[in-house]
Amino acid sequence: MKRKNMIIIAVVLLVVIAGGLTAYLLSDRGTKEPDEEDFLPAGWAIDIDKLEETTLTFYINAQKQNISEEIMEAVNLKLEHDLKTKITFRYLWEYYDSFLNRLRRDNASGITCDAFIYSPEIRVSVKELADEGLIMDVSKLFPEYAPGYYNQFTNEDIKALNVNGGIYIIPSRMPSADIRYALVRQDLMEKYDIPSIKSYDDYEVFLDAVSENESGIYPMCYRNSCMGLFADMYGYVPMDYDTGLVYRWDDPSMKVMPWEQTPEFMECMQRMQKWYENGYLSDGSDELGALSIVYNDNTYNYDLHVTGERAASFIDDPSYETHFNTLLQSKGISGYSYKAYPLYDGYSARNSIMENGVMINPLSRQPDRVLMFIDWLQSDQENYDLLMYGKKDIHYIERDGYIVPTADAVTTFMEYSWKAPFENIDHQRAYNPGMKEEMEEYQALIKEHTKYPPHYSFTADYKSVERIYEQRWMNYLTPEYMIYNGRDLDGEMMAKILEDQKKLGIDTLVAEIQNQLDEYMAGYDR
Repeated sequence: MKRKNMIIIAVVLLVVIAGGLTAYLLSDRGTKEPDEEDFLPAGWAIDIDKLEETTLTFYINAQKQNISEEIMEAVNLKLEHDLKTKITFRYLWEYYDSFLNRLRRDNASGITCDAFIYSPEIRVSVKELADEGLIMDVSKLFPEYAPGYYNQFTNEDIKALNVNGGIYIIPSRMPSADIRYALVRQDLMEKYDIPSIKSYDDYEVFLDAVSENESGIYPMCYRNSCMGLFADMYGYVPMDYDTGLVYRWDDPSMKVMPWEQTPEFMECMQRMQKWYENGYLSDGSDELGALSIVYNDNTYNYDLHVTGERAASFIDDPSYETHFNTLLQSKGISGYSYKAYPLYDGYSARNSIMENGVMINPLSRQPDRVLMFIDWLQSDQENYDLLMYGKKDIHYIERDGYIVPTADAVTTFMEYSWKAPFENIDHQRAYNPGMKEEMEEYQALIKEHTKYPPHYSFTADYKSVERIYEQRWMNYLTPEYMIYNGRDLDGEMMAKILEDQKKLGIDTLVAEIQNQLDEYMAGYDR
């Protein structure tokens, strides 16, 4: 599983697009006639009148926001009317180990939650949680109790949810992929007459201009690995970022190899060494972490973007363009803006559909009601808006094709860190006049240039090679650290690094994962 660090400020995503989906229309209290019946999707077999009133508890691994109680009050007012249900979010701002241990303890005590949100910050795979018995298999319940939402997924999506022959997560509907973009100061692009960026070579033209002519600005923020930046461009599927394993898109045998043993690796490292030597990156003592290697393109230090001290960074989603520009607007800054440019053509691996979602506790006595709530949320724009944005005219204002947070709600509006597991591309709102078009272009890009990789529901088990695994993920980035420390990565040095990795057991690890993958692919009907 790709390791991602926790982002304090959540990404502001995306835009409403037409979906041709099954409607789930429930009238609003105050507008519904007394004798008017609730209207549910065709085929729905639940008699709402026979439901008992209930409260669902969700564990939320996030900070409680300022207006959370106001929003939940509004959600529950409508939800109680429509489904005789209330929800309670219990906010548990803890490291993932503590969060899961709390769940285990609460389950043992018998006082626990009905469901919890799952995100990349919980650095335990869906398979591991399923094997431990911490999550419920909803493969039969999902289509029965959330038919409107279930039918929004393609057959390929549903196949990608397979774990041990079941479905253990109700995923968000926010398709994404690690398409590499350069997010740059557009005003500087215009200042130096650079028409566009379509490749890393073009990007370096921009970086040259900034490093040679601008002072007090970081030419580039780099928060990724060599593999993360270049594997897709050279036709490789990133299989595991933690261990640096890849295979080629065009290889039907899916031969697994360490990234540093690919023919293109040295060329990529030479490019990165040039970035350092040309001054695109500041030195390794930079306390702002411009050079730190993490598995996420985003920086904690958003202020550098807002103040204009960062000329460019790498992103994997063009909606960051809108996000940062919206932040600038909210602070009354109009002197500059950011624009995202894709850095290569060709296919990129679509991110796992199991990256964000809701998991149901196997001890819950009402998994059906959890799924009914999710269907209620995901099949109606008004319901979705209430949970995700709050009350109209109180927490946000409707504009022509987009919404704007009110002054009192702007911080919470921009900083919800629990939203991703509930996001739905068909209901997500635009935040400025240009966002709808940008996101439609992004969705077209996702459709045309991304696909689920062949191993999409495979989860590697490193237990038998755990010692090698631990040493591998701590050491395979050594060449990059050497560059940051000002050392030339020549052929002799690279040969030594490769030999050191072999001594650590990388070939044994690859052989084990290859055997697991071959066995999985042979037994899984696609």
